[in-house]
Order: sequence, then C-alpha cells, then structure tokens
Amino acid sequence: MPINGGNISGGGGGAAATTAAAVTCDTTNFDNNLSPADATVQAALETLDELIAGGTLAAKDEGAAVGNITTLNFVGADVSVVLNGVDPTQLDIYIPALTFAPYYNSSNPIGNAVVNTIATTNRNIADPAPENNYGIGGWAAGSVQPSLITTPLNYSHTDECSFEDLTTTVEATLYGPDDVTPVATFTTAAIVGNTVQGAGGITITISNWAADSIKYQANIAVSFNLAAIIPNGGRFSIEIIHHDAGTDYTKTQGPMFYDAQPLAGTVTGVTIVENAAVTKFLSGVEYYDLGSTFQVDIADLDYLNSNTYLDADLIELSGTEYGLPALTPGSGDLTGWLNDWNDDNNTYSNNLWAITAANFFTASLTANVNARALDWVNGAWVPSADAAIAVETHALASTATIERFYDEQWRCPVAGNFDLPAQRSWNSAIDVLITDAVFYNGGAERNITDFTVYAPNAAGQPDYSTLGMNPTVYLIREFQHTGAASSGFNITLTGTYTSLELKLAKAWDGTPTGGTTWVDMTAAYNAAQWNNGQPLAGTGSLTGGTHHTFGTNNIINTSDTMYIRIGFSVGERITALSVVFD
Repeated sequence: MPINGGNISGGGGGAAATTAAAVTCDTTNFDNNLSPADATVQAALETLDELIAGGTLAAKDEGAAVGNITTLNFVGADVSVVLNGVDPTQLDIYIPALTFAPYYNSSNPIGNAVVNTIATTNRNIADPAPENNYGIGGWAAGSVQPSLITTPLNYSHTDECSFEDLTTTVEATLYGPDDVTPVATFTTAAIVGNTVQGAGGITITISNWAADSIKYQANIAVSFNLAAIIPNGGRFSIEIIHHDAGTDYTKTQGPMFYDAQPLAGTVTGVTIVENAAVTKFLSGVEYYDLGSTFQVDIADLDYLNSNTYLDADLIELSGTEYGLPALTPGSGDLTGWLNDWNDDNNTYSNNLWAITAANFFTASLTANVNARALDWVNGAWVPSADAAIAVETHALASTATIERFYDEQWRCPVAGNFDLPAQRSWNSAIDVLITDAVFYNGGAERNITDFTVYAPNAAGQPDYSTLGMNPTVYLIREFQHTGAASSGFNITLTGTYTSLELKLAKAWDGTPTGGTTWVDMTAAYNAAQWNNGQPLAGTGSLTGGTHHTFGTNNIINTSDTMYIRIGFSVGERITALSVVFD
C-alpha cells in the first residue's frame, strides 16, 4: 500500500523522523524489499510494520524515551480521552477533563437531576368487593398503604440531565395492581431537541435542550394522568427509563394507591342532650360547670370509606360553644360500620362528652355542636339544633383585695347589717334583689336578662327582665386589710359606673361597731369632717387607679375591713376592681 510520509515528533521537542514519500510496499513484511542503501527507510518501515501487526509504539516525554508500548492508559481526574465522534480512528484527549450534566435521576457537582417523589399519606384501603371497581393486588382490605388523590402525577428534576447522543429515548409506564402488568406505557422517538410527546394519559416533555460539549443536556418531565389511566383508582406503580445510548437510568415509585373518591362522606342528624349536670351558681343564675356530660348522637353516616380512610378518625365533632373538647371517633366507635368502599347507614352515640374547657363562659341562645366527615378534604360542618345554655367554669379566683367577678365570696348584700358578720355573707344560689348588681361574664352590671330559657334547669332560673330593677343597682364589696397598719390605699377600677363610695367597718374612734357612713370617694379629703365621724376619703376621680386616704387618726389596722359600694345605671359595667393598701 502507499505510505505518505509525515513528521512524527515527541511530546514537545523530539527530532523529526526521516520521511519516506509515496513508497509502495508490502506492509505485511518489509524485510528485503528495499536495497541496503535504504537501510534507514527500511528500519522505519519495519517499525510501522510492527505497529500495524500489533507491535509496539515508542513513547517519549519531551523527547526523552519512556519505553516501547502497545497500550495508552490516561490516568487522572484532569484528563478525558474520547474517541472522535466523526473519525473513529482519532483519539481526542482533553486537558483539563470534560465535565457533563448528571445522568437522569442522579446528581454530580455540575447539577442535580434527581427526580422528585410524589408525596403520599398512609391510609386504610377500603374493601373493593364485591363490585371490584378497583384493584388492590396482594394488599389486604383495610390495611394501611401509601395513598394519594393527586392527579396528574408530575415527575421532574431541577437541573438538566445528560444525553449521550441523538439516539436516546424516554419510556414511561404505569403498572397495575400486580406491579407487573402495564396499564399504560409510552416511549418517545429518538430525542434530538425540545419536544412534547405522549399518549394514553402519559405525557413526556423535553425542554431546555442544548449541547453539552461532546454530549447534550435537557430536562425530562413526565406526567401520568391517573384520572384517565385508572379512573376508578386502585393500586399502581410507575417507572420512567431514560434509555441513554445503551445505558438505562430509571425512576420508580410504588406500589401506592390512587383514591378516586367516587362517593363523598355524609353526616346527617346531629343531636345533643344533657346527660349529667355539674353546676355552679352566680348571682342566682345556674350554670353548667366542668365535668357536666352530654349525649351526642349522629343518626346517619354514609360513605366514610370511599375509597381510603383513616380508621381512627372517620368523623370529627366540635363542641366549642359548650366548652366541650373535640372528638374524632373511628371505626370502632360507630354502629354498623364495615370497611367496604361504599359502606353506609352507620350511626354514632356518646353519652359521656364532658365539659373540659377551663375559665370558659357562655350564655348563648344558639349554642350548637357540629360534626363532619374527615377525608382528604373534610366535609362541611353539620350543626345540631340551636340550644339555650349557660356555662361558667372559672375557678374561685377573687381574693381579699382583688375582685374578678367569677365568684361572690367577698360580696355583701345591699340591705345587710355590716356590724353582724352573718348578714354580710352572700348566697350565690339566691336570686338578686331589685337593688343588686349581677355578676355576669367576668364583670358586674345592671342586668335585666330573662334566664328562664337557659339550661341547666331552665324552669328554675331567674327572670331579671320582669324583676323591676331599680334605676341604680349596687355592688358592695368587702376588702380585708392584712399586714401593717395603713392610712390609705390605691384603687384600680375598669369600666363605667354611676357612684363610688367607701365605708369602714369601725368608727373613727376605733369602737368595734357602728363604723362610718358611706363616703363619696370622689370628694376631696376633709380632716374636720373625718374627725367628726363623717370622713371624706378620696383625692381621686372615677377614672380608676387613684389614691385615697383615711387621714391620720383613722387608719385600718391589721384584719380591719372596709367596704366599697359601686352604683350602676343602665348599660354600665365594670370588669376589674382591686385595691392595694399603703
């Protein structure tokens, strides 16, 4: 064959070899084909003969001999050796090494092509028998399995992935309940650029196509329209394969369950009645207290299982208007329940729903409890009928110097004789008189409510609307002094009122009975009047937080008592009352 001579040089400075031009010879064996005068050419041709026949190659580094070799092995992260894509006899060596986008469903320092996983929720799978509208494969009916209602399922990745050449394809398959049999599958044509392809509920989108050095890169997005592929739902799994020039890169997920929810859960006939009342009284009004129990019933519950369910939380009951805690009954709390996908005509009953809300008050004419079906999207609340109830669960919170209006242990009757302890006590179970303020919802006020419609014991409740309350009613509150003697106090009073007065338990001269008369706390202090037994106790006003003095001769000693009387007209109410002795 003819051999066209050329220069063969070392890595950077080797001398040029002797050139042979247009020599025709037998390349199988050059021996004795040239004359002895051509000894140099003979040696070169014999070397070429050895290379062609699988011989050795002399390797040099900057002209210095390294050795005679038959194989080139490039080592190191900074070198890439690639057969030329056009000339298969050419080896391309890249320094520094080439870098490429990661393969499908993987990542590398260049990018992240890991495919997302669709979120699922562990739920019980309803029994599809006998209709068998959907399959569950080897799962047992009622078992807990990863489930979803999402459709379509969209699988994608953040950064572009690598395409080896222009022959790659993407295959997407949705398998049925046995995890083996395809229900839908689609494979793209060879990918050479951006494209959208699909059929049978599967869509494959290639985007952001671009050259990546000697390869290509793009995003792969695959969508499974479950409503079209498995409209009745059921067990399934998915597989996505990037067939990349002989190597497959795969994303799988499943088995999991698609809940098509053919039937919506319904709740009908919510009722509540008193079971056992624990009560307290305040200003003659009886209230439900902590520990009162009620019976709640739901007459009909349908389709709570369609087609997945949460066994422990099938329905929810809310009783916030009663001070009742939330309930989430499960299948074991229902009567007539089966785990069929179309189960219906269940009922629910609970007679021990107890008030647990502390520091809670209501006096409502329209109190309800509510129930709803729990599912992927919860059903609408279904209320019980309106009921008139009064609930008061505050603990005894008032003290000798602080009034909080949830008990009446420091309250005194307006007509009481303050020199006689037995007449200073207040009975909360007795109706107030036409002269008395009413403690109601954390305050004191002139109240004209008809309580005879409010449970508990509506028939025994007072009717203050027809009592004929005086235009001004009063609260008399006892304040007990402790500790060292003091000559005054600060009062904090929040709200609106008509009058504010003070009375001491002892006379100005210290005798144990008689006390002082009621003194206007808004008037200026007058020592002369005080010494005459008619003290004026105030330097403040009706705005609260003001200081009042007893003078120099009339201090309250340890365990002495004073009384404050507050008058209320229509619409007036206070919500805070306390004193701090000097």
